[in-house]
Amino acid sequence: MKTEELSLALSKKFGKKVKNVAYQLTQLQGGTIADVKLISGIATTVDGEALPYKVALKTQRSELFAEQRYFEYELYTSGFSELFTAEFRCAECYHAEIASDKTEVRLWLEYIEGAISKDLTIEMREQAAEQLGRFQGRIYAHKPSLAEKIDYATSPDFMQKRYTEWGSKSDGYEYIRTSNCDIPKHLCEMLIEMDAQASEVFENLKKLPLVLCHRDYSAHNIFYSDNKIRIIDWDWFGWGYLGADITSLIADSLDSKGYMGNLATHYRRIVPAYYKGISEYMDISSIDNTYMWKMTLLSFGYRFVRRYMRDAQAVKEQQVIALQQMFELKSELQKR
Repeated sequence: MKTEELSLALSKKFGKKVKNVAYQLTQLQGGTIADVKLISGIATTVDGEALPYKVALKTQRSELFAEQRYFEYELYTSGFSELFTAEFRCAECYHAEIASDKTEVRLWLEYIEGAISKDLTIEMREQAAEQLGRFQGRIYAHKPSLAEKIDYATSPDFMQKRYTEWGSKSDGYEYIRTSNCDIPKHLCEMLIEMDAQASEVFENLKKLPLVLCHRDYSAHNIFYSDNKIRIIDWDWFGWGYLGADITSLIADSLDSKGYMGNLATHYRRIVPAYYKGISEYMDISSIDNTYMWKMTLLSFGYRFVRRYMRDAQAVKEQQVIALQQMFELKSELQKR
């Protein structure tokens, strides 16, 4: 950690020049492509004022990326964060530093506190879905020049590549087609049927408006703070398919005991909330009832299979519950 960068970040945070800093470091959850630490302590300004502080230091290294790009660094330094609102925004970045050889980036970020992960109630998740829809719709409708110039973000076919990775090129794809598979047959047939439709589904997706996606819009990246939504970890943001982000919020339906029986409840409440937000800015009346169901199954169907194949019995049972609820949802949606 570089104290001169910390002083710059705190000067931006407080709007006052910081002269000295005392600090302590606490390791935070950083995911697979970053190291994140909480930096806390006392900052002393040039006027002698002692100010307590908390900031997050996120360090990214190029060897952890499949693509040698720092999307989040470029998001903050492009001024893209200005497109957010008070109700829905990313963490504020106080200072961003990139190594001269571009092997490392350090982001000095706002430390956000609030409900996150399993502490998010269904009402909080609904608000997160509606605000995301409103954010994506507003950018689509007004087409700000800044957003139009974001050519460094991940490509629209990100979801399709992930489907290939988790689906047709995975061991799960072969497993559900073997006699050794003990996942209920009707659930395997549901996945196989979707495989047969996948190319057509992705071609139809390309006809819909592109929206700016977070790419990991799950509960562990969403804070509910002071009745507002704060989103962290924009490592893979980019243009993508309408509704793709919401699939993470639907599938990420574990309760505090790890029970996935509320996936259908999440679907029934989160999808209408998302549609409510985005429909303020675009006409989505042509989207059929099974659209988000297909998106969710394409995104997570084989992930459930993979967990079933590799994890303990209790986890296996939860994957079957998730797939069964997807099966029942399809029939429910087709009757509407």
